[in-house]
Amino acid sequence: MASPPELRQPQPRRPYANIQPSPQSTCNVKRPREDDYQVESVTEFETKRRRRTASVASADLSEDDRFLLQLKEDESLPWKDIAKRFQSDKGKNFNVAALQMRYKRLREKFRVWEEQDVNALKLAHEYWERSKWDIISAKVSYADRMLEYGLNERWPPRHCARKWQEIEAQIAFTRAATTGSLRGTPQVSSPVDGSVHHFGFVPMQ
Repeated sequence: MASPPELRQPQPRRPYANIQPSPQSTCNVKRPREDDYQVESVTEFETKRRRRTASVASADLSEDDRFLLQLKEDESLPWKDIAKRFQSDKGKNFNVAALQMRYKRLREKFRVWEEQDVNALKLAHEYWERSKWDIISAKVSYADRMLEYGLNERWPPRHCARKWQEIEAQIAFTRAATTGSLRGTPQVSSPVDGSVHHFGFVPMQ
């Protein structure tokens, strides 16, 4: 005769850790202050700026340009002290205005487009698309501009846009006729054509 199956004894429950915080630990928790966020944001900005400086320093720059970037961005020296360092370390006399202009041109030439810069550009472009004909209409309408452009009566924005389209069509037809082909495309830069806009940023040499 088979023996009855053995009954398993119930396993004791595992004690769980007390997850309730003690009053002492809650008192010691330090909430971040607004000043802490400001310090972190400033530190992050300085890190990004130094990364940009490092990328500029790795480019084809002269020794004086590298030294100028080091003194201004890494050491954050005033312009008078930078001029003194050029004289003491390099034996070269540069006035403050010349150093400032040199630094300005370096910044413009090697400036990196950040996300906030791109967003600002997009917002400016959207504003131009919305308001371009209001701006043009105001340019050819207000009293202080009438004598400059020889107008005596205001043109509404939509009339300006319509007339510009007519002018572009005439220019395109004339250009196509002179080249012997009616498939020519207008090459005049027009604020009417809002589909594609190309921006060319030429750095200062």
